[in-house]
Amino acid sequence: MSENCPYCNKKLKNGYVQSAKQIYFNEGNKRVFASGDLKSKCISDLGFLKAPSVKAYYCEDCKKIILDLK
Repeated sequence: MSENCPYCNKKLKNGYVQSAKQIYFNEGNKRVFASGDLKSKCISDLGFLKAPSVKAYYCEDCKKIILDLK
């Protein structure tokens, strides 16, 4: 991942998006309950004694978060 924002080319901050529950990607409309279904893709890692998280890069200027789903 480049250290610069693909939108404005300024330096990104490294970090994580974290949640109390697994994080899912759903196509289409937002869901009332954020749990996944058969069409959802779980994008968070879950380890023992760790909250679900995804490596992320944040641009303060653009207010964009880029997720690293490796």
